[in-house]
Amino acid sequence: ALANSGWYRFIWLEPLTGNPPESVKDSFHSMQSNFASLINSASGGVCSKIQAEKYEEIIHGYLHGELCKFINGRYFITEIEYHKNRILTNCLVLLNSIDTSTDTVSP
Repeated sequence: ALANSGWYRFIWLEPLTGNPPESVKDSFHSMQSNFASLINSASGGVCSKIQAEKYEEIIHGYLHGELCKFINGRYFITEIEYHKNRILTNCLVLLNSIDTSTDTVSP
């Protein structure tokens, strides 16, 4: 996204019309599932499937929000390395806060 902000804007920020083909939906759900599996692995395998899917949704949304703010110049600090480290650190905070004692994600 940072190297090709125009492509990022085109792919993620332009509105879609109509219904995507099933192959696109399948690819999207496969990527979500793979990301949730990575989160489950990062939790040591003790995170439930429901929890991993919820955390995938939160982390994915967080990353897109941060990228959108950055590529659209919504930060006063423009040092790329600073923001990369801050975003990765925040994702680690989210991963480390995974509560594996229940199948719900607390607000």
